[in-house]
Amino acid sequence: MSDELPPTTPSADAVVRPRGGTFASRVIAGRYVLELMLGAGGQAEVWEAHDPLTRSRVAVKVMHSSSLSEGARVRREIATLRRLRVPGVVTLLDEGVDDGDVFLVMERVDGAPFPGRPSPLPWEELRPTVTALLETLSRIHAAGVIHRDLKPGNVLVCPEGRPTLLDFGVSWESLDAQRSGQGEILGTPLFLAPEQIQGGDITPRTDLYALGVMLYLALSGESPVATGTSVFSTFWAKVNVPATPLRERAPFVPEAVATVVDTLLSRRPEERPESAAEVLSRLRGSPPRSASLPALLLDGGDDDLLDDPSLRSLFTGTERLFHIPSDAARALRARTDGRRARVLDELLAWERAGLVRRDGERFAIDREILDRLATGFGTARPLRSTAAGARPVDDDDARLHALLGLHPPYGQCDERLRAARAIASEGAALALHHARAGALGHAAAVLDACLVAVRQLTEDSPRQGDAPESALLSVAVEVALAEGTPRFLDRAVYELSRVRCPSGHTAALDGMLRAALMLSQAGDRALTMIESVAPFADPALERRRLTMRVMAARRVEPDREERVVDEVARCATDPGLRANALGRLRYRQGRFEEAAALLKEAAAWEPWATARLDARVNAASAAMECFRLDDARSLAEEARRAAARCRHPYYEARAEWILRAVAYRTGRATSPDLELLDAVSSVGLRDVAALLCMNEAAVAWRAGDAETARSLSARALRQWSLTGWVPGLALVQPLAMLCGEAVDAEEERLLVGRLKALPLSRVAVQSLALLAKARPRRRRALSGIATPHFESIPRSHWTHRLEVMSIDEAAAALGIGGA
Repeated sequence: MSDELPPTTPSADAVVRPRGGTFASRVIAGRYVLELMLGAGGQAEVWEAHDPLTRSRVAVKVMHSSSLSEGARVRREIATLRRLRVPGVVTLLDEGVDDGDVFLVMERVDGAPFPGRPSPLPWEELRPTVTALLETLSRIHAAGVIHRDLKPGNVLVCPEGRPTLLDFGVSWESLDAQRSGQGEILGTPLFLAPEQIQGGDITPRTDLYALGVMLYLALSGESPVATGTSVFSTFWAKVNVPATPLRERAPFVPEAVATVVDTLLSRRPEERPESAAEVLSRLRGSPPRSASLPALLLDGGDDDLLDDPSLRSLFTGTERLFHIPSDAARALRARTDGRRARVLDELLAWERAGLVRRDGERFAIDREILDRLATGFGTARPLRSTAAGARPVDDDDARLHALLGLHPPYGQCDERLRAARAIASEGAALALHHARAGALGHAAAVLDACLVAVRQLTEDSPRQGDAPESALLSVAVEVALAEGTPRFLDRAVYELSRVRCPSGHTAALDGMLRAALMLSQAGDRALTMIESVAPFADPALERRRLTMRVMAARRVEPDREERVVDEVARCATDPGLRANALGRLRYRQGRFEEAAALLKEAAAWEPWATARLDARVNAASAAMECFRLDDARSLAEEARRAAARCRHPYYEARAEWILRAVAYRTGRATSPDLELLDAVSSVGLRDVAALLCMNEAAVAWRAGDAETARSLSARALRQWSLTGWVPGLALVQPLAMLCGEAVDAEEERLLVGRLKALPLSRVAVQSLALLAKARPRRRRALSGIATPHFESIPRSHWTHRLEVMSIDEAAAALGIGGA
């Protein structure tokens, strides 16, 4: 299969920068056409741009070449934004270097600076926006990130009142306030907390102070402190003069709300609420703690035992693929034995620590937190000791816990360095043990805890290339690549960006991660990126590099993929890698029987549980394509169970897709599985979600539900438009048209052109037949295009239902004889 070429864009060579350093009409990375400047500062410009590949508007931040001396800070900013893929935070779409300028591409947010309308505003109008903003702050603080420059221009509110946090200056205000150098204060004066001015500790309470200023302005239309005639007079007032009570300026504000805002503006951080979740609770009117708790926690005796279904009912979240309620219930039972009073105390302790957040009468908890709770690493110390179940039982876990608990916070430099090396060695080995067994979340929790400890111990040590964190980072990269989802890859990029003394090794690790992130967007760029990474001396990392080359080659021209696979097969030292590479190539060549056999062989050789899963899922897909549907179902079901045990949503999702595809092809799927589709979409990988969308659209079409089929086809079309995968686009666009999707004449003309160039006969005849059914007037012309494809397909394959239709059905739709 080959990738669709992106729509033609203006040549970067033809673009002339206007005088004065502006970039109007410049094309970034050969793709993003800069059109309208949104903001400018000493270091960067922010532009609205057109992305011809996705036909969408995006925001592009271009850092001036002269500011590249701050490259490390820029990379940390990019890594942080990658890490914050959460609702309410602007989405990072792409980044890189173009003509010497670092650039970031983000979604274009349509909205006005907070509160979104002229102030002052009544509290009831402001409440929904503030609630959503607090929920977003709670998520980013739980991820260990503090914004530090929260202000109206960095919070855009759409007309419906939903806020989006712009983490890196894509705002309607000047970017000058973002600048920070050695010894300078980062932030915008009016919204800075006193501790930022005085050089104190920066905590989530710092962001909450800025939120207090924003609420005060929105509710009263005035500043809470005298701003004076200079920045320094504003600083002096913030540090020395209490804020004017809100109700003196805005007496109509409810007293409970005014009290919360006044508390947020306390000059002493410890007098402010602990967390965004606590602010949200207070703004809801300070109800008794029990007012929004489930009845099962309040009714009955303290020693009553709650069963597993009752504990699961305390949590929101997706059971399918993610298993959140079940795992949260298991963690809770381990610490409380299910006793009602202890369950209540533990949940409230988790809430105070920011591990859970309220969602109506239930609690929301993230997978990362569950992994930390399961291992005991990275949670607050009191939570690790609340019950016997919270303590580690594995000897290796216990040994590392002991090291983390005993390391000296102070002492001689060499003593601290020895402790750091011991923690790094033990932690890397333990994380690798968990990862090979498939418990990647547990491995990540171990690595996070060890990196925190090692960095604390070595923060005053001389910078050195063999820093203790190096071993931890190498394992972190292996874990991220094995897991494969943006959440893990972004976390590893973030940790690498924090290295004080970057080396060639860390640069190579970073390059491998960025190539992995590019895989779902552009295979050619991903292959170019991974081929620029020099071979590793470490055999495990070199195996990852070679595997990445094979995966990236999957998205380029067939001839180039054959060359890559041939090189990898010749230099691979283990039979598993060789079988995997050849199996992927045979799949693309349409030699599915060979592919299935090679991929099953690869699974038997793989040392990591997740690699075995990958090979089995690919073998199941190959078996399905050569019509061995029973084998495909068996392999996919085996992989689904193994992925569920590992709590690996990506492979579980892929296995579920194959099971649904087999069910469709055998006629057993009679209605679309929308619950599974929602769960798969949450995994964060476009290709799997688009494949399932297409399958469920076909199910709906067969069932006569044209509107659902149209909606799902259009959804798959949007996903594949971002990756440019030709076979998927060729199938779902005519299916969407057949079900009523409107397409203009130019799009229809382009579609026909793509179908003429399709090299895959089985996909081509289905696509042409669907278009013929959608546009009967084109039937004769489309039949002529399809005839050579039919001749290349063995007659024994004609009766089998494929992605949407059988070859027999396609022949009938096109009026081709012999159907």
